[in-house]
Amino acid sequence: MSRKKWEADELSKHFDELLDATWATGPQLVAVEGTERAILVHIDHWKLIQERTKPTLKEALLGPGPRGDIPIPSRKGYRMRPVPDLSDD
Repeated sequence: MSRKKWEADELSKHFDELLDATWATGPQLVAVEGTERAILVHIDHWKLIQERTKPTLKEALLGPGPRGDIPIPSRKGYRMRPVPDLSDD
């Protein structure tokens, strides 16, 4: 089987063929009215991609390294407001 672009309306009749082609030749494109809309990949290929795309968001946020340069505006020109009296006198 060769790699090809599948039209969405073909898929209901040929889904088994699409799966077989994915296992045999690799990722398969799915098109709607000639426009590529999706891709079907073998689960082993997907897991490999997921494994290689590290760090995860959690690891990136919790890991060492710069957090970003956040500009802090100058306090010059600002006045402190008086502290309100909240006592129950």
